[in-house]
Amino acid sequence: MRVEVSLMLMLFLSFIPCSQTDMAFGSEQEIGLSQAIDFALKQNREIRKTLLSLESSGLEVERANFEFMFNITPRINTEATGDSSSSSYGLDVSRKTILGTQGKVGIHSSVDRFSGSPDIHRNSVVAEVSQPILRRIGRLINEEPIIQAANSMKTARRYFEIQKTDLIVEVVSKHEELLMLQRQIEYEQKAIERLTRLNRLTQVREKQGRVTHVDSLRSDLKLGNAQLQYNNTKEKLQSLQADYAEMLGFPASTEFKVLPSVLVTIEVTNLESAIKTALQNRLDYAQIIQDCEDAKRGVRIARRNMLPDLNMISRYEFKGVGETASEAKPDDNVWFVGFSLESDIPLRNERLALSEALIHNQLVELKIEEVKAAISRKVQQEILFYNRTQKQIGLAERNYQAAKDRAKLARRLFEMHKGDSFSVTDAEDELSQAEIQLLSVQAEAATAAYKLKRVLGTLIEYPLDLEPGKEP
Repeated sequence: MRVEVSLMLMLFLSFIPCSQTDMAFGSEQEIGLSQAIDFALKQNREIRKTLLSLESSGLEVERANFEFMFNITPRINTEATGDSSSSSYGLDVSRKTILGTQGKVGIHSSVDRFSGSPDIHRNSVVAEVSQPILRRIGRLINEEPIIQAANSMKTARRYFEIQKTDLIVEVVSKHEELLMLQRQIEYEQKAIERLTRLNRLTQVREKQGRVTHVDSLRSDLKLGNAQLQYNNTKEKLQSLQADYAEMLGFPASTEFKVLPSVLVTIEVTNLESAIKTALQNRLDYAQIIQDCEDAKRGVRIARRNMLPDLNMISRYEFKGVGETASEAKPDDNVWFVGFSLESDIPLRNERLALSEALIHNQLVELKIEEVKAAISRKVQQEILFYNRTQKQIGLAERNYQAAKDRAKLARRLFEMHKGDSFSVTDAEDELSQAEIQLLSVQAEAATAAYKLKRVLGTLIEYPLDLEPGKEP
């Protein structure tokens, strides 16, 4: 598991140097939506931090498996008193199985030295097996640390996949907002040009006595307001560009010119089918199912812990004693079989743990229904939002065209002395509002499909083992 996460981390981080080099610039760079999403998934700081957290979770899984691996333990001891000394050394090889059985084999040697007396050497070979009988026997108890570590890793991976999904939607949202502001800048520049011409013409007409000074002041005010709006929009654009660049993993000073993307459409006709799709793919729903399984297993473990902790111990020793190491060749054997019981009679902590596990299990079961209801509600809301944005595009385009034609006609009539400046400025206001409305609707429609796909859990392809009830 750690190797897989390490490879994932190397894969993502390997793109960073080349990307930053390729985008080293001092001028505005064009960027499409797919390229922006690619940069964000590879270079976003939060994504990189999560990858490091995944690396740490992989280490926890590896650590949990250590308990069932072979352990080699050297033993060395030396002691000395006034007229004697002793030393011992040896080597133990032990292993615990998933069923709880613990086996150990050791080779030990020791020597006791006395002033004025022969040395005593002892050599032995020991084999020992410990088998739990009631409380700690079986996979349920002994495999739990591994399962918890593996599930924590799954939780971290689900968070990473959800984070990627949310990041994609955020990139789309900011990309479309930038595109909207870029187009708004263009519209406002053209509006300023039109209002400038209108203001000059109005001043000329005022000198000719064909319009009043009020008309001239109104025209001048509209031009000033348009210039203020242009400055505000330009400031918003520069601020959003900084956020956009940082989200993609670039310095805030990086300037992008975003390119239009193809409008994504989704065919959603059946709410029940959409909810079913979401429950089959949503990782947050998969997580609550995993939590429920953990809670049920916790109840079984708590009930098992109500049993006494009874163990059977078998030991066989082959030993020898002599005045020299060669004389202490093992030639005698001793075997032992016994039982040990470690359990307090009242079982206060165990009873309390069982009650807590039962309550936790009930809470998680209630939360499953809560999450299902929330997903159903959110799917319905996003479908309504998506359908509304799709319908509004045509209406907004029609309103924009009508406002554009009206403004054009009003200017022409004023230039032909058949209209007044009030009609022109009023038409320009309507055109400005229609432009903003059209841009807003287009941006909403572009992001609505991605938001709906996120709610349905189909925006990106998730690993099968992370989805609800699915295994690779």
